[in-house]
Amino acid sequence: MLKTRVLIVEDENIVAADIRDRLEHLGYDVV
Repeated sequence: MLKTRVLIVEDENIVAADIRDRLEHLGYDVV
């Protein structure tokens, strides 16, 4: 099954990293 891809647009690196980690944990492919 293909993973849903998500593009994160966030100017704060720490916030973007946290969002990425959470989404990847939920099974999303983060770009």
